[in-house]
Amino acid sequence: MSTFAHLYKMSEDLVFHSTKEILLTFVIIFFLTLLYQRASRKSKPMLSRSRRMPKSRGAMNKQEAESLEMTYSDSFSNSTAEEEPEMIVVGAGILGAAFAVTMAREGRKVLLIERDMKEPDQFAGEVLQPGGYELLKELDLGEGMEGFDACPVNGYKVEDLKYKDTITLPLPMSENKLQKNGRSFLHGRFAYSLRKIAMKEPNIKIIEGSVTRLLEEDGYVIGVLYKEKDTGNVKEVHAPLTLVADGLFSNLRKCLISRKPTVTSHFTGIILKTPPEWKSTSLELMLFDTLIVFFYQLSSTETRVMINIKGDLPRNMRDYLMQNVYHRVPEVLKEPFVIAVQNDRLKTMPARYFPAVAVDKPGVLIMGEAYNGRHPLTGGGMSIILNDIKMWRTFLKDIPDLYDDEKIFQAKQKFYRLRKDSCTFVVMYLLKFCMDFLLLQMKSYFD
Repeated sequence: MSTFAHLYKMSEDLVFHSTKEILLTFVIIFFLTLLYQRASRKSKPMLSRSRRMPKSRGAMNKQEAESLEMTYSDSFSNSTAEEEPEMIVVGAGILGAAFAVTMAREGRKVLLIERDMKEPDQFAGEVLQPGGYELLKELDLGEGMEGFDACPVNGYKVEDLKYKDTITLPLPMSENKLQKNGRSFLHGRFAYSLRKIAMKEPNIKIIEGSVTRLLEEDGYVIGVLYKEKDTGNVKEVHAPLTLVADGLFSNLRKCLISRKPTVTSHFTGIILKTPPEWKSTSLELMLFDTLIVFFYQLSSTETRVMINIKGDLPRNMRDYLMQNVYHRVPEVLKEPFVIAVQNDRLKTMPARYFPAVAVDKPGVLIMGEAYNGRHPLTGGGMSIILNDIKMWRTFLKDIPDLYDDEKIFQAKQKFYRLRKDSCTFVVMYLLKFCMDFLLLQMKSYFD
């Protein structure tokens, strides 16, 4: 019995010490696993799916909030901004600069990325309709139209050279019976004026660089990859919401919209030195054969001539303009026309058409000419852009957390519904213009 008792005591001690060793081993393995998982999270270059989850989708306790903040800090340690922006705006054209300023004044932290912040060289988008001009002032951006000799626009004048008829269409009157007017100007001057406003905004950080692609994770856009202008370094930056506003030749559109633009015609533009006897506050169109020639003031001393050409582009544009346009130009403008054709750097651009479609991918908006293209001779593009900015300013007032993808999605659906109705200030005027022109053609036909 004593031998048995001794053996039992030894086995009991063995089991007790073995259990402690097993427990100790388990605790060590558990803590090593936690350390490994934490190290894995730190080394992950992109945000986790849970980072896209807005805070509003569920209450978090203090420990969860600290964990989320740790992930936030680690994920953006290589960001170019001192703190993560709430928005990235790709492109500082008229849309990008105006949107960035509007959002910054709403208290948002905005990162604006533009290839080159100097005055852009573009000859489309040079007429702002009366409704657009009012919107510019409503967005508190009226100063963007100051300081570069923009000209008032009071209506249209159309001359049909084939039927030798002319119609004049004044812009509508305001409620207090005053003549409404728009503005015409050199595109680059207006865009640069808005850029200078953006440069002064403390909530806007500007980077000169080319965005090469959108960064995506699990179906969400989480930021962009860009190449710095000065160094050539490729970097990435993250934000809850990215606006694609890189214009007609957008290289990001294809990531969001499958439909390709349709080229309907081409146009070229030259600038004439305005003679003293030519002063016009109308947008003047001359129509003949397959050509449309558009005259309007860029300033008190400059007149734009824009020529729309259907079909294939001529091999020698200078010869083509002298042979097909010169003898139809008003007599007072013929000499300045010849000088401009001989000395100007003639640029051509395609007139691209593509309708707006719904883009519901989380984390991204696309607007402007990257999203919806129309012929530049309609003169309605900038007015629609400013109206789009006004709508998004209203929508985002009610969405403090831009990671709230559900609310952003609902705002997008509302935007798509309201966009057509809210642009009637452009469409109805152009419809009246088309109807008047159609009546002119019918009158000429029956006469």
